Amino acid sequence: MPIKNRIRQSSFIIKVLAGLSYATTYVLLKTEKLLQGITDWWINKTKALFYLDPVFRPRFFRMAARFMWPSRIEAWWLRTIKEEGQPLQASLASALFLRHSYNDNIVLPEWKLDQKVEGLRFAREMGLQTPGLYQANVAIADVIPRKNSVIKPVDDAAMRGVFIIYAENNILELKTGKTFSSRDQLVSHIHWLLKERKLQSDNWLVEEYIADSNNNPAVDIKFYTFYGKVGWITEILRRPEVKYHVMDAGGNTILSRYAANETFAGKGVAIDEIELAEKVSLEIPAPFIRIDFLRSSSGLCFGEFTPRPGIVGGLSGKRDHLYGTFFHQAEARLYKDLLKGKRFDKYHKVFSPDFH
Repeated sequence: MPIKNRIRQSSFIIKVLAGLSYATTYVLLKTEKLLQGITDWWINKTKALFYLDPVFRPRFFRMAARFMWPSRIEAWWLRTIKEEGQPLQASLASALFLRHSYNDNIVLPEWKLDQKVEGLRFAREMGLQTPGLYQANVAIADVIPRKNSVIKPVDDAAMRGVFIIYAENNILELKTGKTFSSRDQLVSHIHWLLKERKLQSDNWLVEEYIADSNNNPAVDIKFYTFYGKVGWITEILRRPEVKYHVMDAGGNTILSRYAANETFAGKGVAIDEIELAEKVSLEIPAPFIRIDFLRSSSGLCFGEFTPRPGIVGGLSGKRDHLYGTFFHQAEARLYKDLLKGKRFDKYHKVFSPDFH
């Protein structure tokens, strides 16, 4: 039996490891707090010296604007940093975390779109090409597999629990590449995923399978949008193996966190496709949302909306800062439009205008 499985099945080992992990985390957090206190004391001393010297003063504030989080900068610093023409350190990861840390009684507009069926309704309201929807919000026991369809969980993401039904005896789990030759095998595997908590709930939808010319899963095109502006785009090849192609807002290839063997040239995107994503995002009263499409033989077919993509937490410091700036600029544009009385009629046709 693999060591990992032995650990998982031993409550004693789990308790010991959990205790050690807790203690280590506690020590690290206390050390971090102590170091921050020392850093703050030293910064205040340095600040006083540099503030008295007009020659070195701009240098100090440039450094502060570049490396320090805004929450650690005193109010009067903000005025000085602005006078020096230095932008504060923004962070998309932090911005999304703070936005989504509201009380549970508040449902932000973008999270309503995260509900797959409602997101599909909004996409249709926007006139987007969408896959056929055969079943929604049903338990796996009630799912009716049909040829050339996709079974996916309502409440999960990152391709977890997505199955392509090529035929009754040919079923593919998209994330792992596992195949099943019968409905019973599929149901048994899903019950195991639920038992192991690899899926959130037994709630599924069945929709039309969108394929490429070779009947492989269509390439994913993910637009990371900031209220009327595309920040970046990721093109994903799913089969025969997962490959990525990352582009800027103009569709030009950019360096990414993926290794060379994880990337492919891709076909890119057209200007009108970028404009389409920006048009859709302008009809959503939120500063950020990812809009996912599948490249079908007849053009882009809507996939889903994603309010908080997991990849955001893995962005490099430079890109996290750049897109954090995009987020705050988008937020400002949204507030400006709201104050001007902009109505989000297509959105409100699908969702009620309140936030409850």
